[in-house]
Amino acid sequence: MKSPKSFNANWQEEGKEEVGRKVYKITILGCGGSIGVPSIERGWEDCNPNNPKNARSRTSAYLSICEEGQPDYHVLFDVGPDFRAQALRENIKAVDSILFTHAHADHILGIDEIRSINRIMQKEIDAYGAAQTNAVIKQTFHYVFAERAINYNPDATVDDIFFRPRINLHDIEYHNEFSLENRTQVYPVKQIHGRIETTGFIIDNKIGYATDFVYLPQETIEKYKNLDLLMVSAFTTRKHSSHMKLAEVLELLEYLNPKRAVLIHMGATMDYDTLLKTLPNNIIPAYDGLKIEV
Repeated sequence: MKSPKSFNANWQEEGKEEVGRKVYKITILGCGGSIGVPSIERGWEDCNPNNPKNARSRTSAYLSICEEGQPDYHVLFDVGPDFRAQALRENIKAVDSILFTHAHADHILGIDEIRSINRIMQKEIDAYGAAQTNAVIKQTFHYVFAERAINYNPDATVDDIFFRPRINLHDIEYHNEFSLENRTQVYPVKQIHGRIETTGFIIDNKIGYATDFVYLPQETIEKYKNLDLLMVSAFTTRKHSSHMKLAEVLELLEYLNPKRAVLIHMGATMDYDTLLKTLPNNIIPAYDGLKIEV
């Protein structure tokens, strides 16, 4: 069984063979479920507290797209309540686009921290989500999207316009590809997450981000097949009403046949070392701070 270190090193070594190619650098900001690991209510449960890779903040990922002759382009998948700590840990200073999977609290409640990124970059940030996702975000963060927000500092200058996050929300449709500033293509797919739908994303037909689902429509399954990398939700080893259990995820991955797969959104039944010993060679559990190159 390969360790995560050799998994990454082999991948990076392969990437060196092609000079000038488009390179994707992914950082797993967090890989935990909605209450994290350990949680207030359940503690560590089945996870070994002595392994720091079992300490999981809420799930999010950061993608840097690197092309020779162009500045790196940075994509953030969701903005959870742990984003401030994640951004500090990874020294994140730039976000060019945000992709929202859905509007559950563990995926959007870090939005207010985006104003710090706005200030650093001195610009607004485009964000993309399904119409129902964006509607909830606008309701939850009404002060961000109000047409005329009150600035309580009467002496504010143009440099103070980011007293609130500046996010341009764009509605997207499932199975309707769109472009991020002509730098990369994004294909959004429909997923079923209990009573709601969530959005999965496929980047340049190479990288998939599939979190929070219990069922995938056939059209979605076909789009997820044969990717270079698939980040996929595996919340629990037990039956759950809105998440596939681990055995079901592994059966799905066998059919999808990605070159590499990384398990994300893991709860406290998913011990890191146990997973590492039992998973197929092309699948690893994520941990906060895991870095992958495609």
